[in-house]
Amino acid sequence: MSVTHSQVFDYLNSHPILQFEGDFESLLDMIYYIYLESNPIDTPEIRGIFQQLDSVIQALHIPQQDALFDAVCKLCIGHSQIAFS
Repeated sequence: MSVTHSQVFDYLNSHPILQFEGDFESLLDMIYYIYLESNPIDTPEIRGIFQQLDSVIQALHIPQQDALFDAVCKLCIGHSQIAFS
């Protein structure tokens, strides 16, 4: 069965539980957005960890913050490349 772009939007508009906002460049972007809205990953535990990290970052000077962000970004990129390769 072939489904058109407009059929997907019509379906989503007729099912309020799946209401979405924003512009999407692709159907995949929209599906990912709706998935995250339905399956949040920001749990209380994760929020607590981010609060701890924020406390540490606030105690650092700007050059130290930059070095930390650089290292974290490199780690994230490396893990992402491994996970999606």
